[in-house]
Amino acid sequence: MTAPVTARSLETLIRLASAHAKLHLRQKITRNDCLVAQELLNFSINHDDGKAADEEDEDEDREENDDDEDDDDDEDEDGNDMEEEEEEEEEEEEEEEGRKTPVEEGADEKVSSVENEKGEEAKGTAAAAAADAKTARSTRRRSKRTRQQEATASSSSSSSGATSSKKRRLAAALAAAGVSEERFKVFTKAVSSYFAQTRGSEFSCQEVSDAINVIEKFSEAETRALFKQLHKDNKLMYDEKNQKIYHC
Repeated sequence: MTAPVTARSLETLIRLASAHAKLHLRQKITRNDCLVAQELLNFSINHDDGKAADEEDEDEDREENDDDEDDDDDEDEDGNDMEEEEEEEEEEEEEEEGRKTPVEEGADEKVSSVENEKGEEAKGTAAAAAADAKTARSTRRRSKRTRQQEATASSSSSSSGATSSKKRRLAAALAAAGVSEERFKVFTKAVSSYFAQTRGSEFSCQEVSDAINVIEKFSEAETRALFKQLHKDNKLMYDEKNQKIYHC
């Protein structure tokens, strides 16, 4: 559809083109602005025809929907009839199953009595199995407790045996050096006190001996023997060749 171009139409095109140029921040109107203005004007003139076409499409859609609804109603009616027939057949089958002959009823009673007897036997068997399991658990607990007690006793006896053997070796070494256990304890305490006061790691045997003799007198032979014993006990490191004592 075409319409005559009047002076007002030209003014409309000019305003639309100017507005489009301003929208793009341009001071001059370009060919593209004019084309956009022309499209807008054409759309505004032909808009009524588009509405009429849309209304025709809507009428056609409504007619198609009405036809579809009629078809659905027919299908629903057919489906309801089939469901009613299926329900009637199921009711008839249930009624036939509900009717039992005397022979069938007697057989059912026998089956139920046999099942009850089996159930009682199964309960008795389950109770016996539970009792056996409980007895086995208690036996395992007692055996485990016994093993633990035996292991504890064995470890304690072995530790006590090791301690006693260590004491015997120490006593033999002190007896060979001619030193009593009391003097050995005094010597050990004096050495530990000297290490704590000086806070060093390397000492000469002479300075350590002098510090010990202040507390109690020990001969040179006793001092060497006791240094060797403390070395064996990992209390210190004794370098007899260089006459050095190292605090561990």
